Amino acid sequence: MPEGLRQPALNAVKAFEAVARLGSLKAAATALGVTASAVSHQVRHLENEIGKRLFVRRNNAIELTREGHRLFEHVGPALRSIAKATEAIRQDTRIVSLNVTTSFAQLWLIPRLADFRRRHPRISIDMAT
Repeated sequence: MPEGLRQPALNAVKAFEAVARLGSLKAAATALGVTASAVSHQVRHLENEIGKRLFVRRNNAIELTREGHRLFEHVGPALRSIAKATEAIRQDTRIVSLNVTTSFAQLWLIPRLADFRRRHPRISIDMAT
């Protein structure tokens, strides 16, 4: 990140994006798996950090301000880009989970793992004994 640019808290940005996209604190909270109060707190934190109001809050409605629209135009695509990049990496590697006895792991499996990894570099082994 270039010198002088301050990066906002990612959780606050994710909360803002969810509210802007879904149009409500409650819907954003459900999508993020947190409480509406937590989402509201994160959005206020981002507003304080930026120094601008991002939403106009009315009784049972929330609406983006002009600054909120400007931020959402950039944040939405950026978060989707991050999600696509991580999903591409996630899909590129397969994980095989094994639960084996200690003796089997020591005597048979572990001596063969190096060869397996060389032949199958996109498969990761998660082993428990």
